[in-house]
Amino acid sequence: MTNIIDNKYFAFYSSFFGLILGILGLIQSNNILAIVGSIIFTLAIFFIILYFIEKRKFKYLNMEIENRRIESLNFANLRRLTNKSLLIKKAYHKYVIKNSDLKITFLYDGQCLTGSETGIVFSIDSDIFIPYDILDIIGYDLINDSKKQNPIKPKLLGKDGNSKKVKLFFFEPLFKNKEFSILLKINLHGCMNFGHDYITATLSFHNNPISELKTKICFIDKLPKQIDVYKVKDTKPVRVKSLKYEEKEKNKICFIDKYNNVDAQQTIVYSFNR
Repeated sequence: MTNIIDNKYFAFYSSFFGLILGILGLIQSNNILAIVGSIIFTLAIFFIILYFIEKRKFKYLNMEIENRRIESLNFANLRRLTNKSLLIKKAYHKYVIKNSDLKITFLYDGQCLTGSETGIVFSIDSDIFIPYDILDIIGYDLINDSKKQNPIKPKLLGKDGNSKKVKLFFFEPLFKNKEFSILLKINLHGCMNFGHDYITATLSFHNNPISELKTKICFIDKLPKQIDVYKVKDTKPVRVKSLKYEEKEKNKICFIDKYNNVDAQQTIVYSFNR
């Protein structure tokens, strides 16, 4: 991992040594010895704490499914944000794959639980880096713009990268018990591969449950035989089921995954070969 983790035993022994020096300094009324021991002990404790932080971070950076690193999820886990102000009642995720391109649609219906909220933060995660300046992304506040005549460009929060956080603002701030319906559309060009690939669907809301969650994954060209569904529990992916295609939509073949009354904080990975 890092030098901090490689030298964890040095930090443990240093803390013990520093503590002994400090105690001896106090017993012998040697101020210098006590101060030096206290400094060594404090620094050692600091590095021990840092070790456990780095260890936890490293665990989140090693997500694998079927011997494939789930890089987009690894990046996202470093900057996970949880929304505590909104209750999501219905969540709809749609992914359309054509060759190497991916079109994403997010639709969330719910209500505000706090005094005020100005928007929703979305995480956009990809194995490849697509700069935000050229990212094809647009949103709509459907309560105030049901005909989608006033598109909203989300704002980038923090650093740009493979995993980016964007905030889609409402036309006006929400107040307690105010309902909302928000739509976000994203086009990621060149992010999908033939052979083994995956899509991640992540929910990061504090308030449970989500009454209805529906995910639709559609293919325009080469079709996989099935999609394996994994739920991530404490950084460990667990296969829960497989999806067969259920629906034809114009020139698309679609797989559908549905849940009722689900946890508002979870990650689902859809793994497939085409």
